[in-house]
Amino acid sequence: MTHATKWIPLLGLLALAGCRDEVLEVATYRVSGHLVPAYPDPCGECPLGLMMEAVPTGTEGHEQQWPPFSGTANERVRFRQGVELVVEMETRRVDVGDVQDDPGIRKRVLRVLEERPVPAGTRVTMRFPRTPPGTTELKFARVGEEVQLRDGVSTVRVWCVDPSLCDQLAALKPGEQAFELELSHSGVADGPFTAEALRLTP
Repeated sequence: MTHATKWIPLLGLLALAGCRDEVLEVATYRVSGHLVPAYPDPCGECPLGLMMEAVPTGTEGHEQQWPPFSGTANERVRFRQGVELVVEMETRRVDVGDVQDDPGIRKRVLRVLEERPVPAGTRVTMRFPRTPPGTTELKFARVGEEVQLRDGVSTVRVWCVDPSLCDQLAALKPGEQAFELELSHSGVADGPFTAEALRLTP
């Protein structure tokens, strides 16, 4: 066997690996300065939790969601509530073998291009859907003058101008009923939100 022919099997393996793992796109995304109640994307059977939200810059397109402290975001993004990020993100197709319900699409943050604080008073709406029993990890807990929304990993702190609103929040059980919570940013990184309104939804 010649020196050249020794490389043929290796080159064949590299070619096969390239077919199974392919970069589809590299684009910039705007990562919101707040978490949202959502299911990881893609994951059809994961429980509802607090997720990061990213939208392609310059569009109102499909929102990508993933846990803030796991997976692609863990090593390259430090998520801070109240700080909006612009990131360069790679979309890749990977080999998932015989798994039928996994499309094999993965997101990976390559670098952070920009960080900017969310202006104080900016309002956001968190929407909590009704879910089957056992499919949500979200809970509200009253801690002093504030309410904390927890999913076992992340925490969103909410301060209430009207104490009765905090009482209503603490009494809610996410998943058992659908509702919307309107919040405003404090303008301080990692600072609490202010609860502005609570609306029950069908």
